[in-house]
Amino acid sequence: MRAYDGILPTTVLTEWLLGHFALSDPGRFMDFVYLGGSLPVDEIAGAAPIVLQAAEKGDAAALAIVKEGARSLSDMVRALAAKMGLEMFHLGTAGGLIVSSAFYRGYVAEELARVLPGVSITLPLYEPCVGAMILSADL
Repeated sequence: MRAYDGILPTTVLTEWLLGHFALSDPGRFMDFVYLGGSLPVDEIAGAAPIVLQAAEKGDAAALAIVKEGARSLSDMVRALAAKMGLEMFHLGTAGGLIVSSAFYRGYVAEELARVLPGVSITLPLYEPCVGAMILSADL
């Protein structure tokens, strides 16, 4: 919307998000978000791969969103680590963008290194269904 308002340069992200949400112009996006009732979480989450793709192509707006998301996640980890008295640990991950996107994971790792240098990201060894099978075998 900041590009639409002339505050930022035009961005491919606007075009891609309009297509994703089947909207004809950026002005409709505000109506869609604020007047269209509640926007389901899965619809918002469904736009994340579009934002990542645009960021990987160098779109400034998308990259700002990715960096802010990484910063926010790192701040949450830092706050939880402080409450638990932890400074060095492996951060286990499961599902979501941090597992599926090396690009996003790189920004999270960079932010974590800034706020918690003793933390490393650990990816899952197996798909979640393997854990479910192990749990069901114990029943």
